[in-house]
Amino acid sequence: MGMITASAFLLPVGIIAFIDDAKIYKRDIEIAGFLRSIGGVSQAIRATVSEAMGRLDFRSMGTLRENVDLLYTRLRAGINPSLCWNRFVCESGSEQVNRSVRIFWDGVTLGGEPERVGNEASAFSMQVAHLREQRKLISNGLFMLAIAMHVVLTIVVVFIDQTIVTFCTLVKTIAPGTNPSDMLPGLQTFGIFGGNSMEINMLHFMVMIIVLVLTVANAVAVHATDGGHINKLALYLAITMAFSGAALVLVPPIVNMMLVGIGK
Repeated sequence: MGMITASAFLLPVGIIAFIDDAKIYKRDIEIAGFLRSIGGVSQAIRATVSEAMGRLDFRSMGTLRENVDLLYTRLRAGINPSLCWNRFVCESGSEQVNRSVRIFWDGVTLGGEPERVGNEASAFSMQVAHLREQRKLISNGLFMLAIAMHVVLTIVVVFIDQTIVTFCTLVKTIAPGTNPSDMLPGLQTFGIFGGNSMEINMLHFMVMIIVLVLTVANAVAVHATDGGHINKLALYLAITMAFSGAALVLVPPIVNMMLVGIGK
């Protein structure tokens, strides 16, 4: 129940981080078209980048529309262009936007042709976006596989642990005054069937360690493959912890009902 409760607290943080990461991902894709368009318009009308921005249709900017509108408003207000572009980068929250804009603005400032510089910055951004799309295909498959394997392994580990405990309880119930190792000589080497509580406690401890390791390792593996902000790890941890907690809560009663029914 503690793991399920912890997953409930982590889930909102992970969802917010996932939504924010999706917005940044869209900005990473759309920045290429913006830089290519503004460079081409500036070269065509022989005007500065600030003047060329006024010829663009902001409605076609998608998620960048609000950021571009603020950038244009600040440039029209006479604020230092470098400060305006820096603010535009900071508000985007994207490292790819940062690098692409640096390529474009530094190239234009140093005297480069806006169209050529815009095409180079756009090509860089599109290449990175293409590589991220390939990575996303792999990460989506790994996410489904990791969650499925986590559920199966957790259920199997808890099922085996509870089966051994229930079997020991049934043996003691059948012969309350007899040592189980005397009734089943072939099982005495395991120690667990000899009624040793220390062995049972050690088994529980090992099972909990295995479940915790699987919970953290699978979440970290998915996040390392998918990438993005570190807060997205909270979403994957919430999912794995919810399944782990559900297995620890639901599997033991089911095993007890199965074996007790067979015993009867």
